[in-house]
Amino acid sequence: MFSRRIIPDTAQTELLVMPQPFSVEDMEFAPGDSAIESMGRATEDVSNPTDIRNYQPGDALKKIHWKISARKGELMVRRFEQPVLPELLVLMDCSAPPTWGHPEAAADVRDALLETAASVVSHQMNADHPVRLPLLGSHPMEFEKNMGMPLLLENLARLDFSETDRFERVLQLETRRMRKVGATAVVSARLNGNIVDMLVQMKRMGPCVRLYLITFVPDDPVIAPMVGKLHQAGIEVCCIQPAPV
Repeated sequence: MFSRRIIPDTAQTELLVMPQPFSVEDMEFAPGDSAIESMGRATEDVSNPTDIRNYQPGDALKKIHWKISARKGELMVRRFEQPVLPELLVLMDCSAPPTWGHPEAAADVRDALLETAASVVSHQMNADHPVRLPLLGSHPMEFEKNMGMPLLLENLARLDFSETDRFERVLQLETRRMRKVGATAVVSARLNGNIVDMLVQMKRMGPCVRLYLITFVPDDPVIAPMVGKLHQAGIEVCCIQPAPV
């Protein structure tokens, strides 16, 4: 009989805590962008014909199928697949969140940011909508639906909030996508006049905009006027209070 003592190598051990998604409300897309009737009016993909139909006044001549038209003795035009539904763009503030006076509060805010972003993306994926989430910092990546939730949760868990650009600057750069998305969800623990102006500008460019504001004081009189301005511009504001661990 003998015994053997094994000491595990804890230096190589990693404990990764994944964000826990919670329930969020459906995102609303810009009027007409996600409706079936809007899809019928959308620009057709001329590279992917799926059927033919009779010519109607106003049809472009380049859509006429001349061989079939000659065989049938009447003008026939190609029909094409309709474009996919507009996607949701999720923009999360990846810079160091505001301090609240003690480390535990800062950790709670970071957790709330990660869990809110995960929840919005998960909800859209469950509804089978396309979604994108750029993550900035020391290891930037852009998540999209076909990558799957496990990869997103891992990248969120590893996010170090090291982005150095101010969030309003990030929002300004992202306005180039506003013409191509049906809705934008913004997740941030800070709100100031510049951020409000950028969100209003995004709204004016077409997509519906919703702000998830992470704060311990949702009725803070300092942010109340800014929230009011967002509401006047037609922007939804959802206050998320961090839950202490």
